[in-house]
Amino acid sequence: MLGALLAARQLDEVSSTGAVGIAGYSQGGHAAAWAAQIAAEWAPGLEIAGVLAGAPASEVPEFVTIDSSDERPLLRALAVIVASGLAATGDEFDLDTVLSDAGLDVLDQLEDSCEPDLVPGEPLTRADMTTLEPWASALSANVPGATPGTAPVLIVHSRTDSVVPIEHGRALARRLCDAGGTVEMRELPEGEHAPSGVPAYQQGLAWIMDLMHGATPVSTCS
Repeated sequence: MLGALLAARQLDEVSSTGAVGIAGYSQGGHAAAWAAQIAAEWAPGLEIAGVLAGAPASEVPEFVTIDSSDERPLLRALAVIVASGLAATGDEFDLDTVLSDAGLDVLDQLEDSCEPDLVPGEPLTRADMTTLEPWASALSANVPGATPGTAPVLIVHSRTDSVVPIEHGRALARRLCDAGGTVEMRELPEGEHAPSGVPAYQQGLAWIMDLMHGATPVSTCS
């Protein structure tokens, strides 16, 4: 996210100075939270007006413990997806130690499709990544919010989101508040995950523009 932002500033049509906003939804909300957290180190001098973390998929360990009876193929495959991502970062992550034969087959399927062919109830993992090292530590290290960053954060999340439960947004808000951040949590009364991205972006981008024009961010931290 930060690399894209710095690259965009090299374009003639884009200002190379002034404040910027960071916005993301779902996995992008997780990325936005991390971009805000590490910006001072990765992009020193960058002025961030505000950060929208919409329905952030922030509680990474929870995505590898989804029940094998879940009927949504892509959600069931999240453990495989997360394991594959971690394995791409280093040789210490051996997929054979955590994925079942069915899980390895799903990994092959995901090269071509976001809707893998799954056998109902068949486990895709052979070990609990939340307790087995080095997986457990890596999963925890991918949870944002331990430090507040330098910009206010707006979290917009639907209470009826069944893909990324609202407790993810609430948990991120609590950590950022405890770390001393300025956080506003807005809970949409209803709406499934994908459709709720529309009001989240509408509210978030308007909020960022208001901050760029001098508005004072509101904190809902108690």
